Amino acid sequence: MANRSDTHLGMLRDYEFGDNVDDIRGADLFGPNDEKLGEIDDVIFDHENGSIRYLVVDTGGWLSSDKFLIPANRITPYHKNEDDFYTDLTKERIQMFPAYDEKALGKRDSWEDYERKYEKAWSEAPVLHQEGTSNIITPPSDQIPASGQASGGGQVTSSANLTPERIRDKFEPAKAPFTMNRPLDSARTSEPAPQASPVTGRLNTFEEHIRNSASEWRDECEECKRAA
Repeated sequence: MANRSDTHLGMLRDYEFGDNVDDIRGADLFGPNDEKLGEIDDVIFDHENGSIRYLVVDTGGWLSSDKFLIPANRITPYHKNEDDFYTDLTKERIQMFPAYDEKALGKRDSWEDYERKYEKAWSEAPVLHQEGTSNIITPPSDQIPASGQASGGGQVTSSANLTPERIRDKFEPAKAPFTMNRPLDSARTSEPAPQASPVTGRLNTFEEHIRNSASEWRDECEECKRAA
C-alpha cells in the first residue's frame, strides 16, 4: 500500500449505488450509555484500493463543527439495533478532536496536518491508553453495551490500534460463514469463535461495493483522471 503522503483519499458525497446495495450512510452511531452521537453522513476511503479509513458522522448540531470523524476500525455492532453502530467515545472526548473541515481533504498538505492533529488528540488527556502502548484502557462495565454482547449473538470487540486502517485487517472477509477474529486480550478457550455481527458484515460488504464500483466514482474524481 502507498505511503500516507502518496495516498489519495476521497468521499462518496452524492454518489448513489444501485438498489441492491445496503448503504450504511444514514445509520446511527451510539456511544457509552446508549448516547446517540450522530448519523453516518459519508465515508472517507482510499481511492487506490477502496478501503474505508474514516466514517464522517453528522452530529445534528450538538458539536460546533457539526461533523466529526471516527476511524473505521473504532466502531462495533450496536447491541440494540443491528443496523446501527457503536463506539466507546463520549461527546466530551469527541469535542477534544480538531474540528473537521471537509475542504482540507482536497489539499494533501492540509489533510496531512489535520491527521497529525487528529491522531495527537487520541493520546492527550484524559488518558485513554495504557502507558507505552496504543491499547485502549477497558472502559467501566457500565459504559459498555450489554456485557459485550452484540445483537444476533456476536461479541463486541475493542480495537487496540487507534490509527485508521483497513477494516479487513481486523475482521474476516464479508462472506458466509462469517467469523470475527478473537481480541488479543481475550482468554484462550477451546470454544469456537462467535459468529460475527451482521453489522460488521454490513460494513465490510459496503467497503466491497465501493471497491467494485471504482470505475464509476473514479470517473467523477479529477485526481483519479489525472493519474489514469
